Amino acid sequence: MTQLSEYAKRRARAKNVWLPEGWTTEPHLLSTLQIMHLTNFSYQYLRQLINAGKFPKPKKLSARRNAWNSVEVANWIEEAHSDSSKLIEEMEGRL
Repeated sequence: MTQLSEYAKRRARAKNVWLPEGWTTEPHLLSTLQIMHLTNFSYQYLRQLINAGKFPKPKKLSARRNAWNSVEVANWIEEAHSDSSKLIEEMEGRL
């Protein structure tokens, strides 16, 4: 039960985050909550993607604090979006 309530709290906090201006072109450090907001992924799914090498690894700031390079994340989002757009176009061409 505690795990679920922590998960629910984290998801709620991820909806109300601030992003620095120019985060897609200038390097900034983004928190886990900011990444969850940008990707709409849960913390657990982010960990799975990172462990599988499918999402940029965070930088370790302290024992309990991670941060991501904003430009790396923006590039990942752009690549994921273009891949999904190509897939949609291919699927539409088959119909």
